[in-house]
Amino acid sequence: MRSIRVHYNDGSTVETNINGTDDEIRRYYIGREFNLGDGSGGDRIAIATAVDFLDATYTREDYLNRKCTHDEFYAQYVTKYVRSVVLNHIGRDVLVKSTDPHFNDIPLATWDWLANQIRNHVAKENVRLQAYKMPASTLSDCVCVLKCAARQIAAESPVSK
Repeated sequence: MRSIRVHYNDGSTVETNINGTDDEIRRYYIGREFNLGDGSGGDRIAIATAVDFLDATYTREDYLNRKCTHDEFYAQYVTKYVRSVVLNHIGRDVLVKSTDPHFNDIPLATWDWLANQIRNHVAKENVRLQAYKMPASTLSDCVCVLKCAARQIAAESPVSK
């Protein structure tokens, strides 16, 4: 059972538990409408826009010992904030039109600049997830988190290439 926080297009969030892989859970929620209720018996429909995983799935040692994939490890650092940084500075259309699965057709200087924008956020996530032995985040870790977020956004996007 996974503990998650679901973000909706109206700004609300809901914390819940669900079984499934990261990808299955994202596919279930993101882009779908949910009736969150208005608190007095009426309907309030909102679209799920992001999922945060609140439990530490994998440690750095798990990743280095190949107990999880690259994306499984770095996906646990992808939050609504990280996704917003990617969307605001690169854009959904650019991600969807990318011809490289690793987004190497987007300049490395862009990824490095964005990595510095999320570095403190990733360091805080390290502490929360306890996935490292110390609260640090390298430039390469941050680029991996950003590119993981970019792959999620591109995969969820209905825009055709």
